[in-house]
Amino acid sequence: MSAIWAADRGGAGRPLTQAGFPDEAALHDLVEKAPRMLPLAGSPRLTVLGREVRLGGGYADLLAVESSGRLVIIEVKLAGNAEARRAALDGALDEYEALGSTWTLPDTLIMAGTCRFVTGEWHDAVQGLEDGLRVAAEFGQSVLGAPANATVALIDLGRGDIGAAGQRIAPFGAELRSGAPRFGTEMVAYVAALIAEVQHDLPAAFTILRRTWEFAAAQRNRHSDRYLAPALVRVALELGETAVARAVANRAEQGAKLAPEVATVQAAAVRCRGLVDGDPSALLEAVEFARRGPRVLDLAVACEDAAMVLAGAGRADEAKALLIEAFERYEAIGAKAWAARVTAALRRLGVRRGVRGTRLRPVQGWESLTPTEVSVSRLVAEGLTNREVAQRLYMSPHTVNTHLRHVFGKLGIASRAGLASEAARNSSTTT
Repeated sequence: MSAIWAADRGGAGRPLTQAGFPDEAALHDLVEKAPRMLPLAGSPRLTVLGREVRLGGGYADLLAVESSGRLVIIEVKLAGNAEARRAALDGALDEYEALGSTWTLPDTLIMAGTCRFVTGEWHDAVQGLEDGLRVAAEFGQSVLGAPANATVALIDLGRGDIGAAGQRIAPFGAELRSGAPRFGTEMVAYVAALIAEVQHDLPAAFTILRRTWEFAAAQRNRHSDRYLAPALVRVALELGETAVARAVANRAEQGAKLAPEVATVQAAAVRCRGLVDGDPSALLEAVEFARRGPRVLDLAVACEDAAMVLAGAGRADEAKALLIEAFERYEAIGAKAWAARVTAALRRLGVRRGVRGTRLRPVQGWESLTPTEVSVSRLVAEGLTNREVAQRLYMSPHTVNTHLRHVFGKLGIASRAGLASEAARNSSTTT
């Protein structure tokens, strides 16, 4: 199966003993139909908070809490659907209020920020992740501290601030080198490997990725396959470690068979195989899979990988088109360092004009608002309280208040009445 982790009140995550799982497909079915009946060793009584349960046409992982207050995270690779995941997070916040429970609130806030990261809303993602980390620190609950900090570090890296990225993941260095890293350290490893690549230390990147991959494989944890597998394959091939690259591609394909309906899982597996075989057709198929999912970075790097192989096969025009697509994705989310990398690749193919510089969002006025700030503004203009807005947008009232302070400053207003007037004046405007 993928993984089951438990967190004690000290925040330390550890693998939870598994019992009675005949295969991963059967576990998927159980999560969908009767999550409270999950056969965990010791038969703990679970309250399902609904972080990632099947909703409409989408799926997400399951989050539950034992009667003792211990958090249980079930990482099961099901179909990804950004809207359903956000709806699940919204439902979880309602559960907290109904149950009078706050222990797992930090995780829900962090997952909401992670959803925004995945879909490319980086400004709001950082705000949400920082909010979740702040609440986690207040509660002494750090189970998602590693992936949350690593996600912010990945944003820093994309923006070109390698120093900030390194500082973010530095506290988890010992964890990376340990024989049994905690849940979520896979993202830290991914960022550490990318930093090593930027510093032209491919052997270090390879060592980090391979060690993390092997530990995840031993734990039968496929949750991190989508980003670890293609990265490890690419670095392994650059270092001539073809046996490792093939083994990783084989395992990625095995995992993809367990989730045929998840486009981004299929994209990662096909991309691994395409890189190993140097097959342009497979890599173009990976791009098509990635286009069906919400993960912006998955699509951009899939375009880069396909372009590299296409260029090597003499198909420069197709390579240029994919690089431009990758550039536009990076530009849209503010990943200027990665946009610059793609620009350099385009220049090597003879493209020196027609690529725009990074677009800057205005700093004042309605057009300066981020998509989340617009959503908050419109709900406040409708008369909702901060708490009601927080419940509607699956964030904390503190985050709503922070957004409103930014909005008031950008619009030069001092009251909710003034915001209502601005919202009415821009009722047909989107950002």
